[in-house]
Amino acid sequence: MFQSGRAIVLHTTHHTDKTTLIHIYSRELGRICTAVSGLHGKRSNTKSALFTPLALLQVTLQIKNSHIRIQEATVASPNSSIATHHGKRTIAFFIAEFLTHCLQEQDADEELFDYLCHMIQLLEEQTFQPDFHLHLMMHLTHHLGFFPNIDGDGDFFDLINGIRRTLRPNHPNYLSPSAASAFFTLCQSSGGHLNLTRTERQELLNNLLHYYQLHLPYFGKLKSVSILQELFD
Repeated sequence: MFQSGRAIVLHTTHHTDKTTLIHIYSRELGRICTAVSGLHGKRSNTKSALFTPLALLQVTLQIKNSHIRIQEATVASPNSSIATHHGKRTIAFFIAEFLTHCLQEQDADEELFDYLCHMIQLLEEQTFQPDFHLHLMMHLTHHLGFFPNIDGDGDFFDLINGIRRTLRPNHPNYLSPSAASAFFTLCQSSGGHLNLTRTERQELLNNLLHYYQLHLPYFGKLKSVSILQELFD
């Protein structure tokens, strides 16, 4: 059986001398891991370039029993500026790892896939935005089912329940009024520059990661956070 459609590259893993595992998020099948041969060796540069983080591909998948292989892959939309701009490339690397963690158990969801494609194309087409990853992380929670409820007047934010509080919660997983203020601003923002200092941007990122870890138990820690920090040093 063959299945054709679009896919986003999340992560590659060297499997054997001849085979690489490609982790993709497919519009038709959701999160899957597929095998590709011939990515290593003297003639592999063109083929391996297809499977860079956040590459948007048109793929034909061969499905046999529980095994899935990529029969054919072509570029659906090029990520030229992401590949050549250091800031965009660094953010793309972070987002790809972030999505690898938070989409581990994600079935096919066309609206989610289309949102991610739209954001990747924005990263490609727009001038560099240092807060791009923060906007994506926050608004992805709409699709994953835990977008913060910031209705009301409370100055604290309860990370576990995803709501504002007028009083400090009786558990340690909350944001103080100063930290919550930036979190609320991001919730209400439709994109663009947030006018944050380097320290404020890092604190907001850490709070978002903590929020994801509380709501997705399998989320874990990201290795690329330190690389992202270097971008803003």
